[in-house]
Amino acid sequence: MWIRNAASLPGGIITPELKELFRRGYPLHPETLAILTEKISTLTNFHRIRGMVRLLARTAHLLWRDKPADSYAIHPHHIDPGYGPIRDEFTTRLGMGEFAPALKADIAAVPGDDLSEAQKLDLKYYPGGLPISSYVARTIFLNTLAYTDAAKGVSPEHLRFSVCSPSVEPAFIEQARLRFIEEANHLDDTPGVPLRFTVEPNLKRTIRKQMDDIDSSDVRATLNERVREVFGKAGGRFNMVAFPGGPYEVPDEIGDGRPTLVVMGYEAPTVAAEPQGLPQEIAQIFKQKGANLDPRRYRNNLVFVVADQRQRETMKDRVRRHLALKEMQKPARKSQLAKHQQAIIEGDVARAPFEVAQAILQCYRHLFYPSHLPMQGASESIAHAAIEIPKSADRPGEGEGQLVIARVLREQKKLLDEGDSPDAQVGCRFDASISADGVDTFQVVFEGRFDKASTIKGFLDPQLRSAREVIFEATYTLTFPSGLSLVPAQVEAFQKNLTKYGGGEAYVEAHAAAQEVAG
Repeated sequence: MWIRNAASLPGGIITPELKELFRRGYPLHPETLAILTEKISTLTNFHRIRGMVRLLARTAHLLWRDKPADSYAIHPHHIDPGYGPIRDEFTTRLGMGEFAPALKADIAAVPGDDLSEAQKLDLKYYPGGLPISSYVARTIFLNTLAYTDAAKGVSPEHLRFSVCSPSVEPAFIEQARLRFIEEANHLDDTPGVPLRFTVEPNLKRTIRKQMDDIDSSDVRATLNERVREVFGKAGGRFNMVAFPGGPYEVPDEIGDGRPTLVVMGYEAPTVAAEPQGLPQEIAQIFKQKGANLDPRRYRNNLVFVVADQRQRETMKDRVRRHLALKEMQKPARKSQLAKHQQAIIEGDVARAPFEVAQAILQCYRHLFYPSHLPMQGASESIAHAAIEIPKSADRPGEGEGQLVIARVLREQKKLLDEGDSPDAQVGCRFDASISADGVDTFQVVFEGRFDKASTIKGFLDPQLRSAREVIFEATYTLTFPSGLSLVPAQVEAFQKNLTKYGGGEAYVEAHAAAQEVAG
């Protein structure tokens, strides 16, 4: 097994001398002997013979009781500090009680306490199998128990050699090591040192603790501000409306001609994976306007971006970490950190704004836009597109969200720049109908090539621009408060004039006096 995995083990370690050492010391693994005789034996309170006998006797008892599947020999990781009598040897007889927080948090919690980080990883990644994360943590801990700093710790290669067996391949050990490093609270984070535990929490743990102290209202306020920065930019492609409470907060106007980008709140509505229909809040804003919920006129001018439920907590977590780092950058807190930790904080603070912006873009990945081909399950003319943001995106910042949305809309042929050719021209038809029988309103339906509707082009142009590749239909209702009374002969003439008006052939001025209808 060693020969087969030699590339993953310390160079030159597989020698005839090692094999002979293993044979003479069996059932003890060579690394178990090395830790006991070269590291733990340097501690003042360790009685070389009696201490080894007590520790190995307790370990043999535990192995005989549990019979783990990899007990071909007694490895260092079989000396389990989660077992009370073995734990007492370390914390009481050896005087290593200062490592009790590290044991509890990272290696092996006592019964009744929350699981350690290693135990959590085993439960997540190796349920029902060998606890490889705990093997890694125990081996690092035993290698930490030495008198001098130079002797403390173990290299990744020796860790793999120490833990591997016919039941545990080095590749699995390396995978578990990398995961454990990410979660451990007391691993030494000093650059260049071997894997070893420290009495004090490392910087990752300190940052996590500071994150726990950040108030949720501060996270919310900061996140709201950053979302507005990412999706709003003066002079951008869109006019942004952020977190509307309802239709009354989204204007129904053309304004400067730019479409309106509605950034929905990240608490609700959210979309999980692929949307199963149009969120109710979007449908209402799309259809209605104002406090009286009147019909919205410029629906083609609206675009919605919605948060992904799966990414929401990650986005909040990035903001919370950013605020925690800023707190730790304050002189009073910074002075409590080691020099290498101060340098890490400075670098993390510089990167944090861009990491927050990237998390926002990855969360707000659902785009809803007007379309004559509505999405499945939607009664309104709205389609959906997922925005894909590569994790390696370069330093996103102010207004980046507008650029991303514009790119997606251009790909969907829903946003055209100067010089872009539409896929199809708009087909139009104009009809007018009116009755001379005391009618107060009439309706105009206009369809056709928009460039032929020159007399109403100024009125239609904003909507025609945003829908030029689809069949466009506009219905307008005019109301005459004083009524509109026409004699029969005038009705036909008025209809002809309206037809010319809609067809772009004439400007029409209509004047009608209220009078009694003849006949």
